[in-house]
Amino acid sequence: MVITSTAGLEPLNMIILSAVVVLLAPWLLQDWPSLAIYPCSSSKQVNTTLSWRIRTWLGGFPNSLTLTLTGNIVREPNPGLGGRQVKATRGKFLGGSGGCNGTLSIRGTKQDYDDWELPGWSGDDVWRCIEKAENYHPSDWMKHSPKAHGTSGPLDTGPYPLAPISNMVMDSFVSKGILLDPDMFSTGDNPHGCGHIVRTTYQGLRVTAANYLLAAGDNLTLKTETLVDNVVFDRNISGEVQATGLKVIESDGKMHKLTARREVIISGGAYCSPAILLRSGVGPKAELEKLGVEVIIDSPGVGKNLMDHLIVLIFYEVNKPGLTLDNQLYPPGALETSYKLWKEHKKGPLSSFPFGACAYTHLDERLSDSALWKSAPASAWAGPHRAHIKTAKHRALHHRVLRRSKTLVCGFPT
Repeated sequence: MVITSTAGLEPLNMIILSAVVVLLAPWLLQDWPSLAIYPCSSSKQVNTTLSWRIRTWLGGFPNSLTLTLTGNIVREPNPGLGGRQVKATRGKFLGGSGGCNGTLSIRGTKQDYDDWELPGWSGDDVWRCIEKAENYHPSDWMKHSPKAHGTSGPLDTGPYPLAPISNMVMDSFVSKGILLDPDMFSTGDNPHGCGHIVRTTYQGLRVTAANYLLAAGDNLTLKTETLVDNVVFDRNISGEVQATGLKVIESDGKMHKLTARREVIISGGAYCSPAILLRSGVGPKAELEKLGVEVIIDSPGVGKNLMDHLIVLIFYEVNKPGLTLDNQLYPPGALETSYKLWKEHKKGPLSSFPFGACAYTHLDERLSDSALWKSAPASAWAGPHRAHIKTAKHRALHHRVLRRSKTLVCGFPT
């Protein structure tokens, strides 16, 4: 794809509009003479490196939620939350939201992908891509599944040992019939069990999608401090709508138009990709017309069916010392000591995010005695298949998804 631009870019072969450096990038770099990546949202404070507060000190995670380096999207008031507005923190730097998340590598289950019935997106297809990207570092204390992990990719991962109380939580899961499957969150074969979640951390440092660029050559053009405004569409000789470029706003406030001969990839995540499409005229026709946006493609699903990532925290006070990591963080001088340990050796409570034991458990089994759960109408579920429950096949699929609905339970050691 040859690109010309008033910004003076050399000819390129591929443009990626991304909130992160996408999984495709390292292999596109191998196959294409030139590639351009435009972060969908990029901060002026960060250029080609991550903030040290986010990239290194994992224990500083809570601070990252309010840093100016993160692009906080504030949701509309939610009646179910008493009218409160929820922040949807986005990573506004290279590496994207992987630089301010919980570092948990949870792939889901293969059946979830198989249910999409999309060519190239089966569970096995997705797992092959994940394994190609991964460089897994095993530990003696955790039994892992070698077939589920890659060992030569750019993304370092590995397990992290549990605090004493987290081991007790894991034992309690097992006592309630949730069987231990140590590497279940990587294999994707088990939707009901407890185990260990691999972290996107290595040697006390956070790993992000920006790692994909560490070995990049001269054929990569990376633009930060640049905002993607919209995709430009034209019609080809057959009359079909085709993406032919994009418009971007650079740090000087000027808009530049780039022209693409072949392809534009949008990979901005659940929040940014729909926003780019809507600004480009792809979305619900009535809503776009109301906003004065020229409709290119009437696609009612764009910007809809967001699946909330709900977190419910329950706090307990322990009656025995040494069960949690609190003694390494909260007593006078403890945080300073832990920081010194991390600074010099990249170890201690600040070297990883404080997740502990985790489990998947079926909601329909755990809530079988709940009248509210049993009487909940299927239409209340706003999953990706909801708009397509028209045939017996789709109704069966919808019922199967509901019956397999699961929740992730985690125990925090601090």
